[in-house]
Amino acid sequence: MKAIDLNIDESDRLLCPVPWAFDYGFLQVHKTILAGATHVLPEKLNLFAICKAISESKPTVFPGHPSLFSFLLQGLSPFQATDLSSFHLVTKCGRQTLTSDLKSPAETVYECEVCLKLWPDRIIPQRLSQPPPHR
Repeated sequence: MKAIDLNIDESDRLLCPVPWAFDYGFLQVHKTILAGATHVLPEKLNLFAICKAISESKPTVFPGHPSLFSFLLQGLSPFQATDLSSFHLVTKCGRQTLTSDLKSPAETVYECEVCLKLWPDRIIPQRLSQPPPHR
C-alpha cells in the first residue's frame, strides 16, 4: 500500500523531527502506519540529534517545516556534511518559504523529489525555489 500518493511503502524509513503534538507530525505517524514503513525518531529534537539520526538510520523520507530547514541549511549543525543520499522524498508543511539566501543551498542539498505543500485534498510537488500556490 502506498501512503497518500507519496510513493511511501514498507521499504521506506521516515525520519520525523516534527513533534507528534502538531498535526503535521501526527500525519507522519499515520503515513508510516498506512504504508507499513519504519518511523524513526531522533533522540532529541535538536539539529545535532537530527543529523545523527540521518547518519545512523539512513532515512528515505524526511518531513519538516520551514524553520527546521532554514536552521539546517544555515550551517549551525553538521547538516552540510551529513550524507543525504538515502533521501528520496523531502516534504514541508506551512506557507512560509525558504529565504532567498537559502534557496540555492537547498536546491543542491536535496537531490530527490521535494513536495513543498501538502493540502488535505491534493499534493503539489514543486522545487524548493518556488513559493507555494496562493489559495
